[in-house]
Amino acid sequence: MTQRPRLCATVTAPTMAELRARRDAVRGADLVELRLDTVADPDVAGALAGRRLPVILTCRARSEGGAFA
Repeated sequence: MTQRPRLCATVTAPTMAELRARRDAVRGADLVELRLDTVADPDVAGALAGRRLPVILTCRARSEGGAFA
């Protein structure tokens, strides 16, 4: 059985409120990557609350190209 490719939209923001707003604005993707390393006030439960698509939460260190110290 062949599965179709899936599209993941990556979302970054400086605050959780903006991250959730950008998450909810995603259209045409199958899932959303939420980059918590870019958020000043990261909140895992808040990032997951009320989502309509599956999400991947990431927190990338600077050594991996992220913003987390």
